[in-house]
Amino acid sequence: DESNHVFLIAGYPKYKCPYVWLRSNHKQLIQLQDDQRLETDNPLKLDTIEAWKNQDIKLWDIVAEVMTISLTPLAPENPFEVDHSYYDTLPLEECVVRTGAMVYFLQNVYLKDTTYADKIFEDIKLLQQRHFASFEELNWA
Repeated sequence: DESNHVFLIAGYPKYKCPYVWLRSNHKQLIQLQDDQRLETDNPLKLDTIEAWKNQDIKLWDIVAEVMTISLTPLAPENPFEVDHSYYDTLPLEECVVRTGAMVYFLQNVYLKDTTYADKIFEDIKLLQQRHFASFEELNWA
């Protein structure tokens, strides 16, 4: 399927650094010069991977960069934008657990002070409201 991209993210203790490989649709994402051939076994050169040893880079930073690269030129302003309608489909108990987990994750992303931190904060507020409302409903059920 040419509309999907498959990436492999792996970490090796020997190298003390994660690496990312593109596993599908190479020609869509990799621009080659006329004299270059496609190297599919080499990891991608990403800014987050380069910064791994010198900065506090987390896995979600790598995922955000990979998503931005994959979706360019239509990359989202917030690579972790929450589909709030998803939580409407969950049983009450699941909604409480999953909103709590997502709030925890997004708080960690927010604390990194990314360019999309304001968007993350908006999602956190909405998820917290849903979490506490669902939790209260669960207590009264």
